[in-house]
Amino acid sequence: MTPISVIERRIYLVIMSVLFITIIPVIILYSIGYRLDKGLSIVKTGGVLVTLDKSNISVYINDEKLNESGIFSRSFLFQNLHPEKYKIVASKDGYYPWQKQLMVYEEKVTESHPFLLPLEPTLNEIPKTIASTKKTLLSKATTTSTTVVSNPEYKTVLALFSAKALKMSAISTTTIIVRKNDSLVSTSTDTLPKDSVLRQNIVLWKENGVLSASWWGNLSDIPYFFCDREPCKTDIVIYNNNSVKYFDFFPGRNDLIIFETNDGVFVTEIDGRSKRNIEPLYPKSNAEFRIKDNETIYIKDDKVLYQLVLN
Repeated sequence: MTPISVIERRIYLVIMSVLFITIIPVIILYSIGYRLDKGLSIVKTGGVLVTLDKSNISVYINDEKLNESGIFSRSFLFQNLHPEKYKIVASKDGYYPWQKQLMVYEEKVTESHPFLLPLEPTLNEIPKTIASTKKTLLSKATTTSTTVVSNPEYKTVLALFSAKALKMSAISTTTIIVRKNDSLVSTSTDTLPKDSVLRQNIVLWKENGVLSASWWGNLSDIPYFFCDREPCKTDIVIYNNNSVKYFDFFPGRNDLIIFETNDGVFVTEIDGRSKRNIEPLYPKSNAEFRIKDNETIYIKDDKVLYQLVLN
């Protein structure tokens, strides 16, 4: 075997040195989140955080399935994404899919909180009357009689729909925090719009047929769904076609709105970073809804009352 000459050794040494000098910085840049964009420029990457409420939800980014939620895994952080717009889709069998076009920025995590409603939610009818059984002891025998009486639960739920001033009566004695030039001051609810509802410093309100959402807290604490781009917006128009008759926060969420129109009951999101998802909850003409204790959804369809259960 012929030994390698001195010249060849020097050539190999130069080649290895060049490769080392070239590759090592690339590896370091890659490890700390830098990537080459389509124009071969070095850019810093970002990420997307997807938070889910249910298990067995599939998450897609640009039509590629990346993960599925489980009983304990409900949040996913997808990192090292180029700064550009991505299509995020969350889907589950038997549910309406959720989709959003979200921008990823350098060195930032873009948050999202999909909501999925069942195609056929469970409806438990609340009867207007119920059977009442009465036992009577007669000498050596006991007789049982059954009569039909008014259902107290039906009366209680029906009263919710007759309370037109439900929202204002619920918050009329609340002290809220109001923002003025990013400083906080306490104020009474007389500064709230007339037709409004408050939750966690977020106010939903309707004026002149326009349904809006406003952030009334410190700007440093403003939720991500008010921030399409900086600076964040403290007031967002949700609906401006005068079709919303009643509205409230969706149970357990401060970023979702449940509302009724002549076409039924629907749910939408405050997040306006791309086209809002609107999902039907009870799409039947002239249906009404009320929420009790920020937990239970009731539906009134003509004279029939239901408790709606989200599976």
